[in-house]
Amino acid sequence: MMLTDDINLSMTEAVVLGGAVLGSGGGGQLEMGLRLGQLTVERGIPAVGELTKLPDQAQFAIVTTLHSSSSDINKLSPGDCHQTMALLQNKCHENFAGVVNAGSGAVDSLIGWELASLLNLPLVDMVINPGFHPIPAFNLLEGLTTQTGTFSLAVVGASSLENGHVELFCQGAPHKLYQVLEQIAYLFNGTFAVAVGPVSKTWLKTHGNPQLISRTLAVGNRMQCDDGAGEATAIAISQMLGGQVVTFGTITDIEWHGLGTERYGLIHLQGINDQQFILKYWHCYTAMIVNNEQVVTFPDLIVTLGSKGTPLDGKEVVAGQNIYVLTIPARRILG
Repeated sequence: MMLTDDINLSMTEAVVLGGAVLGSGGGGQLEMGLRLGQLTVERGIPAVGELTKLPDQAQFAIVTTLHSSSSDINKLSPGDCHQTMALLQNKCHENFAGVVNAGSGAVDSLIGWELASLLNLPLVDMVINPGFHPIPAFNLLEGLTTQTGTFSLAVVGASSLENGHVELFCQGAPHKLYQVLEQIAYLFNGTFAVAVGPVSKTWLKTHGNPQLISRTLAVGNRMQCDDGAGEATAIAISQMLGGQVVTFGTITDIEWHGLGTERYGLIHLQGINDQQFILKYWHCYTAMIVNNEQVVTFPDLIVTLGSKGTPLDGKEVVAGQNIYVLTIPARRILG
């Protein structure tokens, strides 16, 4: 049964907000996530189903994004998302039973919703567990190395190079596809939609985090209730996800290091009682240092919220900004 447009828009906005929290400072910009949400509403919210209720022999497409960390191209075209899935379907000739998100984030959480609605397929209430790699696409392909056989990879997106556009489809063992994806990120320096398949229900049962779509929606719904009350939002999210509010402080400096298409950031923060924090950033927050001691490391989540409770992408924070910092142990999120 279709919901009203207002409820649908509220729902997709909640997924964007909750996804930005669970993306730990990565997974795309709020603006693009909201745009994908609008497209999903226009096409129709997809059915969200449990993996256990789908056939044992079912095969699935897993979707995500890839951002070269030094690229100044931050927006992903909806057309690129659609073309990625079209390439995967047309080239590997598979009747997929559903769509699965590889990661969380303002965009990474919505790309599954948008493509599931486009294809009239169910969105599986699941996200691939983190742990191997901060970039969901690489995390996925590393996890698939436990499987024999051939998989398909489709990549479409915008490059900062002169030609400006990349479309690629290839098939092979997961470790070979991993190498191809590395070369795309290194050579083309841009933002891309990524689709991988076919992936079996058996593999997903072992490597997927069940009901994380539902939890993402619940987190976003709670954030919508606070209406700009940053402290209330920070406390509510930490309680919902089994984490803690570490500090409220001011960003004093941001350093970016690296060469070529890859770079990492060191975000310096003066917190409560003059404690000195450094947040390490590489595609998401990967570590937190407090008074020269590293106390949190990926895959544990580090979340930054603005003073009004808006989740912040680690590439967009600026010196002088006041932020809340939350930490959430990975064991509280993993399926």
